[in-house]
Amino acid sequence: MDKEYALALLLSSYTVNDLLRKRIEHILKKPVNWYKVLDIALQWNTHFLIYRNMLENHYLWMLPSNIKLFWDEAYYGNIKRNNALIKYGKRISKYLLTNNIEVYPIKGVWL
Repeated sequence: MDKEYALALLLSSYTVNDLLRKRIEHILKKPVNWYKVLDIALQWNTHFLIYRNMLENHYLWMLPSNIKLFWDEAYYGNIKRNNALIKYGKRISKYLLTNNIEVYPIKGVWL
């Protein structure tokens, strides 16, 4: 496994503990092909999780500006979309409850 795959895998964890952070920072001591990391993240559909972990652990400064711009827009656009879905989900839930219609949330804001 090359370092970009290892980095993407480590950054895809839901939480980054001290051991993972040490392994990540060991990989980051050498040059990283961030285009490949982004490509892997998009293929695995973990790009938002990786971005969040990079943000929380202060690694975003390492990204080339064009990749950071792309990732920033995608991440914050996703947050905006999710907040809108939550707002609409609340309105739908309120309507359904008011009309005694049973509803079962399946995943997140999706009904």
